[in-house]
Amino acid sequence: GVLQNLRDVNFRNNKLTDLPTEMGMLPDLRVLDVAENRIKDFPASLATLKNLAYLWMDSNAVKSIPPLIAELESLSYINLDYNQVRDLPLEVAQMQQLRNITMRENRLN
Repeated sequence: GVLQNLRDVNFRNNKLTDLPTEMGMLPDLRVLDVAENRIKDFPASLATLKNLAYLWMDSNAVKSIPPLIAELESLSYINLDYNQVRDLPLEVAQMQQLRNITMRENRLN
């Protein structure tokens, strides 16, 4: 498709409750900003984004992070501040490129 070459997508400060599954069809996507929305579930479609390096999901309503996050093999930064996350899956420890994860103001156990 026409948008397959996108590298940076910014949907910050909208009223999104989820992301379209088509987001997973952007093989060159490196930066995704979906902060300040109303997303409750970590989008499974993101697992196919092998080049995603930076993910902003702060200020949403995300309750859990699924193990499939480890499939984001290029992810080096993720911001999950101001969500409702209770814990992180063990698979996060397998993410070799991850350098920074920030999770202020969640519900961590």
